[in-house]
Amino acid sequence: MNTTFIADKKFSLKCVRALTLATALTSLQAQAETAPAHFEMTVIADAAYGQHIEAGRADAAISKIDISNTRPSERFFANNNLCVALTKTGELDKAEAVCNKALGIELENSKVPVSEKRAQRDYAAMAYSNRGVLRALAGDLGAARQDFAAALAINTRISAPEQNLAYLNAKESQTLTAR
Repeated sequence: MNTTFIADKKFSLKCVRALTLATALTSLQAQAETAPAHFEMTVIADAAYGQHIEAGRADAAISKIDISNTRPSERFFANNNLCVALTKTGELDKAEAVCNKALGIELENSKVPVSEKRAQRDYAAMAYSNRGVLRALAGDLGAARQDFAAALAINTRISAPEQNLAYLNAKESQTLTAR
């Protein structure tokens, strides 16, 4: 499991483990020094059953996360973590709606002056990056690339968007080379 920075529900940054959703292609393993070996999604570990997702129990998290009974201040955390759990279990159609909801919440929250809410930018970048992984796994590489680019444009402290874009580029290069 890799490490990435992720905001906790108190809007401070801390280090948590990220989920590995895809393994490296055999030909990419030789390029390990230059290209990441997988996509990376981030969860909020201390909210919305994130600890279950980290421990590989995405099904348990899905059954426990109840968006409808979540306080408004916690809805991003619940939607973000459910997005990751559904993606991890391969329920990509359901995951897309939840990922879009998480991103929508953060885009609405980010209307607050950025200087006052740095964590909101981190959350928005996290939501873009997670949705980008979902889209890449669903085969929509162009949309995935746009999401990773949007996350990077936010200028956040989260490393997942950069890693995900690099992995996507490496996968595309490997596919073109194989042809």
